[in-house]
Amino acid sequence: MILPRVIAAATALLSFATAAEAAPRFGVNLAGCSFVANGALCPTVADVAWYVDKAGFRSIRLPFNGSQMNDPVVLQRVIDVVKAANARNVPVILDRHDYKWPTPAEQIAFWLPILRKLDNSEMVMIDLMNEPRFFTDPVVTNDWMQWVRDTNQIVAGIRNAGFKHRILVEWPQWSASFRFDKNEPASRDCESAACAIDRSGGLIDPLNRIILSPHRYFDTGSSGTNAECVSEPAGDGGLKIFAAAARKRGYRAILGEYALGSSKGLPASCTAIAANVVKSIKTDSDVWLDAMAWGGGRAWTESYFFKIEPTKGTRESVPVAAYTKMIAGQ
Repeated sequence: MILPRVIAAATALLSFATAAEAAPRFGVNLAGCSFVANGALCPTVADVAWYVDKAGFRSIRLPFNGSQMNDPVVLQRVIDVVKAANARNVPVILDRHDYKWPTPAEQIAFWLPILRKLDNSEMVMIDLMNEPRFFTDPVVTNDWMQWVRDTNQIVAGIRNAGFKHRILVEWPQWSASFRFDKNEPASRDCESAACAIDRSGGLIDPLNRIILSPHRYFDTGSSGTNAECVSEPAGDGGLKIFAAAARKRGYRAILGEYALGSSKGLPASCTAIAANVVKSIKTDSDVWLDAMAWGGGRAWTESYFFKIEPTKGTRESVPVAAYTKMIAGQ
């Protein structure tokens, strides 16, 4: 039964809906840090300036590998990006891009030293783990149930340390938006995040600052490995279906990754769905806090079909591409 959770979370939704957040922000993933261990391809202050000041993105998701945070040079590069963005009134999501699921104790121990180096403000959010996998608890053998139990322990540890940052949560099976709620009958084990949330009593945060973070690509299987889009539910890849499931449980969400084209343009197969995706995000503004386009950063090769930047060395001299303007919400 989810009614008590819904009532409590509905109040939380009201607290989120400040004037500054009346409309979803359209942001960008600035990849590069995780590409090489020494962080040589991390975004820079100059990158922040182009993506925010010229391209018009209003939030940044910054992927990195957890092990890199042990290197003070890489950590400082991350901090520099955060400060440059925050100075422009642009929030940053710190994304641990490891594709795994360490113990709750390890995850708490990972985040606390990083948060101590940053202002405890509205301008920094943490994404516990990108597309988590390898759930290996020998007792709670259902991945979804282990995920919700562990997430609650991690959130409790961060809150007990006094940190108030919004916490983004992703789930097994690549954090796919269409795997959030599969409407499993009571007779079947959970195969979705919503099922585990409902059966466990919910994601628990005394500050009600947990944010769902689905990912959605629009090629076959939502793999993000093909530039072509396929027909999907409601013409928006099922984002309205996800938003309804999140709303039912009183959660807000950030679309952590999505992509439809590049600075070179949109494939013809993606034109209609791209317009519907942007419209859906704007329409369901009571759920969507941000939408973070994939493919930002200088490190991508010219052949990458989701590359947001124009040809290397030209971004300061050429106009912002129509696709870039669209995913920046313009």
